[in-house]
Formats: sequence, structure tokens, C-alpha cells
Amino acid sequence: MNGLNTAKMLLLRGNSGAEVRELKTALQRALGEHAAIEYGLVLDEQFDAATESALRAWQASAGLVA
Repeated sequence: MNGLNTAKMLLLRGNSGAEVRELKTALQRALGEHAAIEYGLVLDEQFDAATESALRAWQASAGLVA
């Protein structure tokens, strides 16, 4: 996720704010528009179940343990 600088932040389901929107924007860019639609990713400031699903999908595609 190029351009996402949240290395010092821990974002979890239930969090909200500009950092969550930045994460969602980066996920949409990384996964592509089709995948973002598949996960129901909405570009708002709420870390919800759709955000978690999309994040886990990106982590798996990057070989990271989710």
C-alpha cells in the first residue's frame, strides 16, 4: 500500500477517522475497483466488517498472516 504511512498506528474494527479513510483509499487502490466492490468497501471513515475483509484479502495477497 504505497503512500499509506500508518506504521505507528493500530487500526481496528470500530475505529473511525481520517486514518481509516486513508486506509480504505489505499485498499481500494491496491485491490482494484472490482475487488473493492466485491468486499463492499465504502470510502468513509468507519472501520467496519467490509474494511476488515478487504484488509485481510490484501494481507493474504501480500503473503502476510492476517
